[in-house]
Amino acid sequence: MRSASRVFILISAIQVLIASACLAQAESPAIQSNTTIGSLSAAEYDSITTLLRQYSLIPLHDTIILKYQNDVAPAGNNSAIADDEIIQQTITGELRKLHQAMARRKNISIFNFIEPGMAANDMVANNNLAIIETSGILQRLLLKGKNATSSILLIPGRQYICFSGAQGWEALDLTGRQVKQFLAGDLAKVN
Repeated sequence: MRSASRVFILISAIQVLIASACLAQAESPAIQSNTTIGSLSAAEYDSITTLLRQYSLIPLHDTIILKYQNDVAPAGNNSAIADDEIIQQTITGELRKLHQAMARRKNISIFNFIEPGMAANDMVANNNLAIIETSGILQRLLLKGKNATSSILLIPGRQYICFSGAQGWEALDLTGRQVKQFLAGDLAKVN
């Protein structure tokens, strides 16, 4: 009986490991089909960094990670966001992730932008890192009219990687090796 329970535990552990590996691969930013890689002109880069400096209490770091939400549902139209407790839990989890990332990676600046809209003020009231972006600069220069939540990595050399239709912080999860592979155009090897 002892050996049967050990085998069961071993099989269960293997199944958990396989499921975890599959889930990690499924959530990998590398397999996003809506990934844009580009470069900005000096004027475009200056416009973006000037905008970001307006919202930053400290100098910008060399790597900038942005979340841009332009699909925030109007208040009251979605019962899933109507529950204040769920909203607070989601925001608390997101803020915890951001604070941990900033503690580990000292060379990043993080911004959470929301397109103006009916629910934007409610989102900002519940999230002290959320900023309503009214200038349209990010939408025009980085998102180029995309209508989904996007995660953007802006790196030295005025290059960027944008995950459109993202959950929000995919750019934050990229490793240095993955960034180099993206920029080299070697998307098949990104892992």
